Amino acid sequence: MDNIKTIWLPTAFTGIQRVEAYIADLLRDNPQLPVIELDYPSVGVRSLSDFLDKKNDYAAMISLLSFDMNKEVLKELTHLEALSNYAVGHNNVDLDAAKSLNLPYGNTPEVLNETTADTALTLLLMGARRIPYVMNDVKKGNWKKFELTRYNGVDPRGLRIGIIGFG
Repeated sequence: MDNIKTIWLPTAFTGIQRVEAYIADLLRDNPQLPVIELDYPSVGVRSLSDFLDKKNDYAAMISLLSFDMNKEVLKELTHLEALSNYAVGHNNVDLDAAKSLNLPYGNTPEVLNETTADTALTLLLMGARRIPYVMNDVKKGNWKKFELTRYNGVDPRGLRIGIIGFG
């Protein structure tokens, strides 16, 4: 069993097959490495208590941002070789406790940079073009008569747009 390292995942994340293929390639090219297995449900999302019930079966865990990884929980996980958050943030993990318990911790920094920028631009364009207002009017059935400028909003071409804050 020492030659098998099982990683607990709360759900089958998008792209999990690519991760499994990567692990298979890694193990094929490096037969001296321990076997790495991913344990995840075929459907749905498991809870933190699901993990804690069988925590000793795992070498590593991927946590969700909704899991409260406080000092008391982390004390139960010192046998893990790694703990990672499936999130950019780590406000759900007591980092000082993890460090004091020598529990290696990671997250997924920068994974949402482009998504965040896309979303900010989308929201700016939706506001400029009054999309929430238009959608509300369509839902209420108020769009059935023509009004020349009612739904135009502001043309964003040529505008300077400022974004305040980086959080």
